[in-house]
Amino acid sequence: MDDFVIWGSTYSEGSCVIEKPEGLKEPYLLTDGIELSDQWPEGVVCRMNDEFPKDIRLTDNLYGANSPVISQHLKERISVLAPASQIEFLPVTILNHKGRVASKDYFFLNPIGTVDCIDIEKSRVVWNAMNKTVISSVKQLTLSNGTVPEKVGILRPAYLTRTIFLRRSLSERLSQDGFTGLMFREFAKFRG
Repeated sequence: MDDFVIWGSTYSEGSCVIEKPEGLKEPYLLTDGIELSDQWPEGVVCRMNDEFPKDIRLTDNLYGANSPVISQHLKERISVLAPASQIEFLPVTILNHKGRVASKDYFFLNPIGTVDCIDIEKSRVVWNAMNKTVISSVKQLTLSNGTVPEKVGILRPAYLTRTIFLRRSLSERLSQDGFTGLMFREFAKFRG
């Protein structure tokens, strides 16, 4: 369990906050671990949120979308550090508050597939009342030992697919490399 952390993003004053993507018929698929590159439409955009009109700086990991939106630079680094992880990078254009292109060099980070790695009993899972294959909440997120293949650096856990886990060593390396907007949470602090 100590080998992994949870991917997040952090807000800092002056850095843009983006809205959910436009141009996708089914944006919820970005959180399901489904491969989307073959059906990814051209012209997907995320607008800067008008509630933060003075926040325009682009970070490497943008704040606000339901799925990670990362810079070209961070994408390239992840591709080198986690080559065995099955990840696709789906292009998205960032629009400023006036609807003009701020950058075309951003991507949704989409780990493909899921790994059945959560210890259901120790995590004290509460299942979704409507869908018994989705976790509604956990009391203490815990991984089952040995369930994540050694070479996998970034993954989506089965039953909690809106969450992305990454190896602690990878998170430390990305933090040391000075990428902006990154935030990694410990399992003990997860409330979901």
